[in-house]
Amino acid sequence: MNDFNPANGKHTVMDVPTESKAPFSNYSLLRRGLDLISAGQVHVGDEELKYHRSLGLNYLSKGDYQLALQELNKCVCLGSQDSQSFHYRGLAFAGQGNPIRALEDYGKALSLDGSNLAVYLSRAN
Repeated sequence: MNDFNPANGKHTVMDVPTESKAPFSNYSLLRRGLDLISAGQVHVGDEELKYHRSLGLNYLSKGDYQLALQELNKCVCLGSQDSQSFHYRGLAFAGQGNPIRALEDYGKALSLDGSNLAVYLSRAN
């Protein structure tokens, strides 16, 4: 099972309880996959990241900042190195009238990708 730990900002892979092993016909294959994920050898979440970022951007374009934040917070949890997610989340905070949080996210987006002119423009506004 994949679980997010807010204390360290990382996803951890937890062991499957013994009583849950029986339903899996190929438990060793599942266990090997989980081991690869936890070792960082398999990158999980790229499609999920894009999905939530797209939803967040859609809500943002409709002015629904609360739903946009819900989706973009998922992006930040899934891909903490994704500049676009921080930029869009900053726009959602700005839309809610929270310029301090917006500036924090714009700063994080720029620290990840200093060549993103759109973030500079958002920060200037």
